[in-house]
Amino acid sequence: MLITAIKLSYSGFVTYKTCPLKYYYQRRYPLKGPVYADFKIGNFLHEYFYSLLKGKEPVRDAESVWEEIKEDYELFSGRELRQDFASPDELVDYYTSLENKMIVWRDEQEYIKRLRDGMSNARILTAKMELHDFVTEEWIGAYMGEVNLYGRADILREGEIIDIKTGNEWQEDEIQMRFYGLIYYLREYRIPKVKLVYLLSGRVKNVPINLRSLESLLAEVMDAGKGIRNQSFPRSLGEHCNLCPYRMVCDYQTLRKEK
Repeated sequence: MLITAIKLSYSGFVTYKTCPLKYYYQRRYPLKGPVYADFKIGNFLHEYFYSLLKGKEPVRDAESVWEEIKEDYELFSGRELRQDFASPDELVDYYTSLENKMIVWRDEQEYIKRLRDGMSNARILTAKMELHDFVTEEWIGAYMGEVNLYGRADILREGEIIDIKTGNEWQEDEIQMRFYGLIYYLREYRIPKVKLVYLLSGRVKNVPINLRSLESLLAEVMDAGKGIRNQSFPRSLGEHCNLCPYRMVCDYQTLRKEK
């Protein structure tokens, strides 16, 4: 993998930190093909939330939204995804063959419930937050040495970043917000307020952030950038392997010998 510049998003950073080999595979053998129901629902809820913030209230019901989301795809259970592959190329070809499929991990009624709860909480939260002077889905970035950090803020205001979550709460969410806070700090030389808005639970969470936490995160980011620059992609085994689509073909040393 020829590295001409180190562009590092939060997703890239956390992937490299968790398993450098997966970072390599994602770029050498990207998996394109199916769409994912959770992702499509997340996109809809984000746009619904933004519309409410802008004073518009689309009249939608969860059942009709779900029907629209799935109408162009054949539903395909994630539990039926093939597991055995002889090579990374075979893995890529398989995922490409699923381009007309939508991967589901839950039954349809649960997806409808997620839409219903998400829309209900969005109406409640936007009424309480009363945000003004904001932009949505704004790309932000900053250079630190040879590393270009970048990300897309769901809601950006003067001195504040807000991220909308449409799934369950995860500890990694706070790390993501600190990553965005780090970008803001490197650009503006001041620490922003950062918040997480969880549409499934209706919870708004203020993320603690200070100079020490940003300095610690920056050190980790620069270490990741150095590893990528040096093309250091060792395999890191752990629980994360259970959900990794590359787990059946992760033999980096063999791959390098074949190149």
